[in-house]
Formats: sequence, C-alpha cells, structure tokens
Amino acid sequence: MQSPDNRTLTFEEVDHVLRYEPETGHLFWRIDRGRNGKGASGAKAGARAGGVANHGYIQINTRVGRVLAHRLAWLLTHRVMPEVEIDHINGNRTDNRICNLRAATRTENSRNQQMHSDNKSGFKGVHKRNRKFRAEIMHRGKKVHLGYFVTAQEAHEAYCKAAREYHGEFARAA
Repeated sequence: MQSPDNRTLTFEEVDHVLRYEPETGHLFWRIDRGRNGKGASGAKAGARAGGVANHGYIQINTRVGRVLAHRLAWLLTHRVMPEVEIDHINGNRTDNRICNLRAATRTENSRNQQMHSDNKSGFKGVHKRNRKFRAEIMHRGKKVHLGYFVTAQEAHEAYCKAAREYHGEFARAA
C-alpha cells in the first residue's frame, strides 16, 4: 500500500519488503531487490538489510531514501513511525533489538551520550581544573556545577548521583 504522503513510509509497505527479528534486532529483505540502475546489484530475499553508515547507525535504502534501521524496527513493532527520536539504551548504535530501543526527545537522547573523546579525566562530567577535579552536569540547558573534588573518582560519583536525580532512566555514567 502506498502512503498518501510520498515521503512517509507506512507499516504495511515496510512490512511487505522487510522482516524484523526483535530478539536480534536484524532486518531482512522479504523480496528480491533488483539493480538500482547505477550498477549496484540488489539483495536477495532473506538477506540482511542495510549497512553501517559513517555515523555508526545501520541505514536501509527505501522508497523515500535512506532510513535508519532502528526507526524501521520501531515502525514494524509498534505499527507507527516514531514522532520523536529513538534512543539506543546501551549506547550501541547497531544494537537494534526492540528491548534496547526507546522513544526519547532530543534532550533525553542527548543525556545518555557517551563521554566525549577529548575528555582527559576518564569520567563523563569530570574535568581537571588546577589540581582538583570539577564535576558538572547539564540540566535544563545550563551547566550545573557540582563541586571540586580531590580525585576524579569522587567527582564522578557526584556526577552519577546528579545524573540519576536530573536524568532518571536516561542517565549515563560513562
């Protein structure tokens, strides 16, 4: 069934071409995919769908363009395309098991980001300042200073406590 809006995928049309395994998070083609006219060979029915893109998420080519696999998994499970972002609870962008996916606002999704790659303390929310370690957390769009600590571990504990308080289920310590 074609959707009325040419840019929207419906459950019926995706379910017609893709099969989702919620226990593994994998999507498989139900139909043979022919050549796309650009020399690329299509996939056979039963083959795993999609591939890992530069940003680390699995993408699948659809009628409307490339779509993130976790959004298609959500659609095939809940029968509606999510209106918000889909968060990977464990932080693994390729783990599309339904038990690892949850609907989230942009703010909620950003709360469980991994530690920045340029962090030198080894702990999320902890920065070395002079001879002490400063703990801070973002809350309602502002940095909240949690204090200075002698060790990075102490600062990290303060961050974890604040993350649980401010972010609840979206808190991420590492």
